[in-house]
Amino acid sequence: MGMQALDFYFNIKSQMEEPYFSYLVLLFRELDTFSIPEIGTFIKVVHPATRVGNEFIAPREEFIYDYKEEYKSETAQFLSNKLQITEKEAKKLLEDISKYMFRYFDYISRDLLIPDIGIMQHYPKNDTFSIKNFEEIRLSTYGMKDLSIETKEEKKSDWIGGILRWFGGKK
Repeated sequence: MGMQALDFYFNIKSQMEEPYFSYLVLLFRELDTFSIPEIGTFIKVVHPATRVGNEFIAPREEFIYDYKEEYKSETAQFLSNKLQITEKEAKKLLEDISKYMFRYFDYISRDLLIPDIGIMQHYPKNDTFSIKNFEEIRLSTYGMKDLSIETKEEKKSDWIGGILRWFGGKK
């Protein structure tokens, strides 16, 4: 893990003291798609395990960013149900989360570590966001790492000879 990622990891306690940060983490952990006012939408993409030659790529999840805010009402409804608050209060909470995020990016850092997800980055020039995933600090790889195996081509005669020896026969 890079030094920058370690710094973010150990400074997460100060981020978590902000109550809006906990709600943001809740959205990332519990929803596959959610929108935050004036920020945009985050969409979870699940990549199954794959094999490419002798490489086995572990299954993983990642979030991608879309500037549209298509899921604001669904996100507010989720918060309303989860936190047992009115939908009006949930919409206000989403606006407060948005203000917190902009305040954080404007005054504290360009990077915000979301535990088990990655580092969210803000690009002020075009007011967009991205999530950089760090496999070392994410649990969303289901605890698995990519594998590489070496195969040894065995000659047919070696294989047959091994079976004969196993059964007590001669080669």
